[in-house]
Amino acid sequence: MSGEETTEKQSSAIIAFLQTIQEGSGSLHIAQSTLSLCQTIISTTKGLGKEGVLASLGSVKELIRDNRPTDFVINNMILYSMKVVREHGSKTKKGMGVKKCLDMIQGFSQQISDYYTNIISQAPQYINNSSVVMTHGYSRMVFQFLTGLPKTHTFTVIVAAAAPTFQGHRMAADLSKAGIHTILVSDAAVPAMISKVTSIVVGVSAVTADGGIIGDPGISTLALAAKERSLPFLALSGLYKFTPFYTSQQNFNELLDPSTVISPHTLVQCGDPLIINPKFDYVRPSHISLIVSNVENDAVAPINVYQHIKQLYSEEDYTNHSHIQQNITAYLYPAASPSPSQLSQAQPVLPKNLPPHSFEILNSLQPGGMLLPAITSTTASHPPFDEADSPSKEPS
Repeated sequence: MSGEETTEKQSSAIIAFLQTIQEGSGSLHIAQSTLSLCQTIISTTKGLGKEGVLASLGSVKELIRDNRPTDFVINNMILYSMKVVREHGSKTKKGMGVKKCLDMIQGFSQQISDYYTNIISQAPQYINNSSVVMTHGYSRMVFQFLTGLPKTHTFTVIVAAAAPTFQGHRMAADLSKAGIHTILVSDAAVPAMISKVTSIVVGVSAVTADGGIIGDPGISTLALAAKERSLPFLALSGLYKFTPFYTSQQNFNELLDPSTVISPHTLVQCGDPLIINPKFDYVRPSHISLIVSNVENDAVAPINVYQHIKQLYSEEDYTNHSHIQQNITAYLYPAASPSPSQLSQAQPVLPKNLPPHSFEILNSLQPGGMLLPAITSTTASHPPFDEADSPSKEPS
């Protein structure tokens, strides 16, 4: 297969992959779709040998990361596939060990498909009769965790509304329909209600290498309240959400459009203030009691997360990131290798109403203990809001 045919097949596979990954897709679906993409890449580039396959996977990882920088699961699953190739692929082109690699990736995909069952089975260890559990927003995993308890369990769930998306309304309604006594409270009421709580359970978007977690904005408020009262703070996460990066190493956040927080009309009336609307929040490992996962059907202490990360990924694939990226690009596209300046990380998504003087302020802010991505004034020459930027309806 020629280099052009290989590139064309990879491009088709990536396009098909991105079409299946729509906004709102569950993390498990994204993980398994990514593993399927990796199997396709390995099959189409096996003629390049082990190093060629690794270069292809690395190139695909960088291309997708540039388009979806905060889809941590995609990055994780490609890194896992790269480790499989490193350990089970042969250096010779003919004996690359393709079948072995594909079988191992398929086996891992099957393993993570059972993570709901594994985590749900641990729920009785942490939630007893008469417990009062607090959670935040909506999480499929948290919902299954709570509704999977035996019917003999009688407990109460307090749900924080999770503004500005107000996904807590959905969670409260679904839990109530499932027969669980549920109380919906505003985010501001969390400190006042914490005295009634026996434990806090949240879902996550990623588990960082230091044992911290990345999740919806507002979860750090629950973590701080739990820390103050010495309450158990449990994070539910499948193994595939364990990421080998720290928040200081990569752009782990995005600034979203302020129109979800405040309407453009009100924004103008207020004198065009600075609105910060981060996509994620970060909870430090010192504020987390346990990460309930499908790792041998047991929970993981934050201090032990990195041990599991070393088993999942190869350090060669996620250390010295820019150097690796230049190597894989030069290997696959020697005639058009970009300069180091072109290989810089994608800039974060910025609100449209930020005045130029805001960037110095933004770079110094750490909402919820999480560093915002580095921002320079050259990245935001956005016009003020206009009516076209207004959402179709206010969140309910």
